[in-house]
Amino acid sequence: MNSTVLNLGRGIYLLIILSIASYWDLKRREINPDLWYISIKTSLPFTIYSVYLSFKSPIEGFIRIAIILDVTVVLLYIILFLIGFIGGADVGAVVLTAIAMPYLDVEKFHMIPALPIVFIVAFIGSILQIIWNIGYVCTLNLKFPEGFKGIKCPLRLRVKARRLLRMRWWFLYSGKFLEEFSLEEWPHYRIAETIESKGEETPIEVVPGMPHILFYTIGYLMVFLASFFL
Repeated sequence: MNSTVLNLGRGIYLLIILSIASYWDLKRREINPDLWYISIKTSLPFTIYSVYLSFKSPIEGFIRIAIILDVTVVLLYIILFLIGFIGGADVGAVVLTAIAMPYLDVEKFHMIPALPIVFIVAFIGSILQIIWNIGYVCTLNLKFPEGFKGIKCPLRLRVKARRLLRMRWWFLYSGKFLEEFSLEEWPHYRIAETIESKGEETPIEVVPGMPHILFYTIGYLMVFLASFFL
């Protein structure tokens, strides 16, 4: 099988799985672990064959560097997961990427013909999420009279409790429920308790909780399209 066709097929397959995972995370805030298990199991033989085709090729050294960088990112994500900073779906996405597409064989880039795709995609996805969060949070703060202004504007949102009941993907930043903060649960029940005890006009501070895997998938799509079609 031609290596270019093989890489294209693996790339499209990975894009489909990441898109499904992003949809589930947005819709249900939960991804069935079987998606990662089955996808890893399915893609592993093709990756092994692709690496075999590249063995002792002129770009073997670049492939080794790419894999080292990708493994470093995977380890970083695992650490962030263990300390509760990210969810398990984010780890599943980078592990699948590292196995299904550990590097991109891009012959047109003569200086760096093997791209560390996990490293690049994780970086792009993180930048996209930061830009989105800053722009979105600051826009809402300026929109609401009780919102933060000045230097705090892009950092976190201040709204009245009743507003958050109509908003998705936000988590409490401070207040009596801070110790219960978790990426795995919605804030609405805790906000309802705040409204019941202190009133719906109670000012609260929240931070955006849009799933990282969505931005990771967008980053992967950008890299995939750039590497194959530019």
